[in-house]
Order: sequence, then structure tokens, then C-alpha cells
Amino acid sequence: FRRVLFRSPVVSFLEGTGAAPSVVMVLGCDQDAIPRFESPTYLGRLIDEPDCVARYQSAGDYYSGCPARERWFSYATGESQLGPSRLFDSAIEWVAPLFQPLDSPEACGVLPDSKPLVFPAELALSATAMNAYAQCPQLYYYRYVLNLDGVAVDRLGVLWGVMVHRIAQVFLSGLSSEEGRLLATDSAQLRPALSAAIESVLTSQSWPTHGVLYVRQAWFETGLLDAFLASFERMGLRVFQTEYAFESVPLVSGATVSGAIDCILEDPNTGALVVVDFKTGATVPSKKDSVTGKHHQLAVYVHVAQACFPDRPVVGACFWHIKDGCVEPVIVLADDDAKSTLFKPFNQRFHALDAAFRANQSALWEALVASIRSGQYGAPPNLSPNTCSRCVYQFMCPEIKWA
Repeated sequence: FRRVLFRSPVVSFLEGTGAAPSVVMVLGCDQDAIPRFESPTYLGRLIDEPDCVARYQSAGDYYSGCPARERWFSYATGESQLGPSRLFDSAIEWVAPLFQPLDSPEACGVLPDSKPLVFPAELALSATAMNAYAQCPQLYYYRYVLNLDGVAVDRLGVLWGVMVHRIAQVFLSGLSSEEGRLLATDSAQLRPALSAAIESVLTSQSWPTHGVLYVRQAWFETGLLDAFLASFERMGLRVFQTEYAFESVPLVSGATVSGAIDCILEDPNTGALVVVDFKTGATVPSKKDSVTGKHHQLAVYVHVAQACFPDRPVVGACFWHIKDGCVEPVIVLADDDAKSTLFKPFNQRFHALDAAFRANQSALWEALVASIRSGQYGAPPNLSPNTCSRCVYQFMCPEIKWA
């Protein structure tokens, strides 16, 4: 069968073996947004689920009432169950499903017809897109070439990240000059301002209720609020820019980069800049990956900050890890002066931010751009099952590796 109302069909056919039934998975985007139906039943059985009936009265309303990104249906098939429910004719165009063995190249449903790739003279990238290609070219192909929506694996984690970034932006951008000074010297006085920013974000739009409860508990009951303020005082720098948006900054020949830097700090004595990227996941990218082309974010931000503020030296870059009631600045890059001054209180090892680093990054970016333009996509041979398990395209990718 084929979904026709949306940009592209996203379907997986898995042939059962032994007593296991064959399964058809119709994927929208987000399995956590609505109840999951994975029992051995066909699609029309959705109407029998109490929660479904309570919310939408019928399976047809259930399907059409959900946003396109919040649909997840699966059902098993048998000899008596190959006829699809007529309730879904308005949303799905049905054709006879063709079942293939799990290891068959055709086992992954219908993707858009392949067309010759035509790249513009100047490739428009972002740090996120560069990270995607470095991680898995097939991931880049799905997201940035085919523009497919994926299936969010950790919806609460994504929501947490979005809300934390929004809270940081509202709080930091609202500081007066005097409050900015206090943030670096006596941050506890800004507790009421941060509390107000948190409440402002939580009440300013229709966040999911479970997300609001989780975020409020995390900020007010785990010590995160005080830890967030203390992290800036420990660094001792003032906020220079927050959520600094940039567009079409030259990266290397034939490529530009656009995006936004979470925060840029400045040394009040010298005007030197430090770029900051907030991270809210369980871990942060390794320092080694940040300098060897596996994770491009900080290197790109250093390049952009120096291009946009040429009169100020960019002397450092760090991840600001916000998780489980703790906030830890992870210094990744620092020039010689910053190592002995700004970052001296941090007992960490840094990579040198010098001319050799910049030259190496340029070479890595040139190689990445050339590889993207070659049009050769596919999962790398050393891709780990753990990476696949977190991928939003895991249910449509023919090259997935299962743990």
C-alpha cells in the first residue's frame, strides 16, 4: 500500500518466520505521541482500543485527527487479514502489499523514485547537516536530500532539549548590563529572574503537559536552577550574544553554513570570545570527535564567530552539559592564553585552538563537501547498532544494523 496525502510513503514490510506473523508497519513520525498498537491484529482493530474510542470515537477520526507527524500504526497479516480496513481509504491508497524476507533489499517499503542529484553551485550546509553526514551518509540522504520526516525515538528527550534551549535564551537575552555583570560575579542574585524565565516559557505556549511537569520538576526540585547560574559564575565571563543566528557564512570553496550559536561569552577585560553549545542529552560529543571531523559543531561555531566578529579573537569553545540537576562546562578548544587565564580553574584537557587546528578543519570540510557532491550515500561499514537504534530513520533504512 501507499500513503498519498503526504510528501512520501514510509512503510516497512517484515515477513514473519515460524509462528510469527508477517507485519506491516505504517509509520508517520512519532510513536510516543499516541498509543502504540503492535499486537497481532489488522489496522481496523484500532477502533477497539478504549483510548482510541475515548479520544476520537472511530479509527478513521483517530487517524485523520492526528497531525501527520504523530502517527504510528502496525498490524500483523494473515490469510484472512490481507484486506485493509475501509475506514482509512481517505488517507491511504491501497495496493496489494508485497512481502519480502527481512534480508531482502526490497524489505523496506516505498521511497521516492531516485532522480539524478543536482547540487547548486554553492552548497548550503548547517553544523547539524555536517554532523549527520559524518555520522552516516544515509542519514544525511534521508533528511537533507529526500527531506523525509523520521520517527522520533526519544520524544521526551527532544522536548526537554527544546525547552531548555528556550529557557536559556529567554533568561540570557533578558539580562540588563548590571544583571550580566552579576551573572559572572554573584549569580545567586539572579535566581528570581531565572525562575521567572522558566515560568514564562512553560506558560507561553501549549507544551505537552507531561513535558511541562518534567521540566518544572527538573529545574526547581533537582538543584538545576542554582547549578545553571553557578556555572556562569564559575566561568566568570559575560554574555555577549545568545541564540546568535547566522546565514550563508562562507565555509570553504563552494559551500556556506547557516544556523545559530546558542551562546557567545566575552572576557570583560579583553573582549575575547568563547562560543558555547548547550547539550541536554545523556552525554556530550567527545573532545576527540570535535577535532577529527566526526562532530563539526564547535569547530564551525568558532569559524563563524571569527568571521562575524573579526575584531575580537575567538579563544575558546565549549559544550555546556545540562542534565540531571547538574551543569558542567566541557572545554574543548582553547588558545594558549585562554588555557592559562580564562580556563585555568577548570581541571580539563583542551585541544589547541591555533592555526594548525583551523587548517585541519578546512581540509576536513573540503573533503566533506566533495563527498556530499559525489552523491555516494549509504551507511558506513563501521556503523554501530547503537547508532542505528537512535536513528529516526531506523524503520525505513535497508542498511540498518540491529544489536
